Amino acid sequence: MFEYLRGVYRGSASGSAVIECGGVGWSVIMPQGSIAELDTRAGSEALVYTHHVQREDAQELYGFLTQAERALFRKLMTVSGVGPKQSMRILSGAEAGLIISALARGDVAFLSGIPGLGAKTAQKLVFELKGKIDEFLHQIPAAVRKDTAVSAAQGGEAADCYAALQSLGYTPIESRYALQEALKEAQPGERAEELIKRALRHVK
Repeated sequence: MFEYLRGVYRGSASGSAVIECGGVGWSVIMPQGSIAELDTRAGSEALVYTHHVQREDAQELYGFLTQAERALFRKLMTVSGVGPKQSMRILSGAEAGLIISALARGDVAFLSGIPGLGAKTAQKLVFELKGKIDEFLHQIPAAVRKDTAVSAAQGGEAADCYAALQSLGYTPIESRYALQEALKEAQPGERAEELIKRALRHVK
């Protein structure tokens, strides 16, 4: 129904971004990392790719800063029992490239560490998306594909780094950002200890 919204970001309310288009403020449910990014440029124009959900009792508009993230959102919803709210919780709990690589590796431990995602659902995601993620990787932008390839090469080291950051008291958004930056700098074969040191340079 709606492909995207282009308008001015006016802040967030109740966990949703407010995008003003033509004098109308649209409430758009977005990953927390995306809202945090938009908060750095409040009052500026934003382009948000959307996914419309209509239920008997409500209409909801979900938004994403990239088409790749929206595609992943829709892919997650093909898993039985995973609806739009659960998919959004997953995307709010870890960077998209890390989620994709974890699915491709079958890394249930990393996925179950995402807030609100239990081990059973993580196992279901891995099982039902097995063999489908590799094809999906080629459909996302090169920048995200690069991060995914690096995190996949790091294997469980990235998951260990992410868990360590959260154990140190950093939020999922802070941990995700720091790990993403660390992976961009990482050399092949780096251990979790090195990744943690790199990640800590990117958090306050």
